[in-house]
Amino acid sequence: AVFFFMYGTVVVYLLVESWRRAFSSAASASPNASVLRKLWFYGISAYGAGFVLWVADHVVCAQLGVGHLHMLWHGLACMGTLIFVLLLLGLTADADGFQVQLRWLRCLLLPTMPFLELSKDGGNTNGHSDSSKKVS
Repeated sequence: AVFFFMYGTVVVYLLVESWRRAFSSAASASPNASVLRKLWFYGISAYGAGFVLWVADHVVCAQLGVGHLHMLWHGLACMGTLIFVLLLLGLTADADGFQVQLRWLRCLLLPTMPFLELSKDGGNTNGHSDSSKKVS
């Protein structure tokens, strides 16, 4: 019970604090606001879906004696954690003046792994500006 309480407290704190940073008035003025907010929604969606499957697994397992949805909870919690780490990186990059773009690695045409692409001058990488520094 102590583990669940502590884990839940940390998750709720991170959700609330990251929401505050991604949706604050300062963040709203940023050109990266839409990307940061997408990351927040994707992260909470992964966690929420995983939590629903975890609860469903406990209900089904208790009634039917079968159920392996708990594995999906681990996968979705892992993806949610990755996305929240990307959000923290995106918030830091935004504060440092980078343009942040969300990209996805694909497997069989399906988006499977998110990553951030950062550029210093809004994505102008045509070679006409010395300040054009692309960071991956």
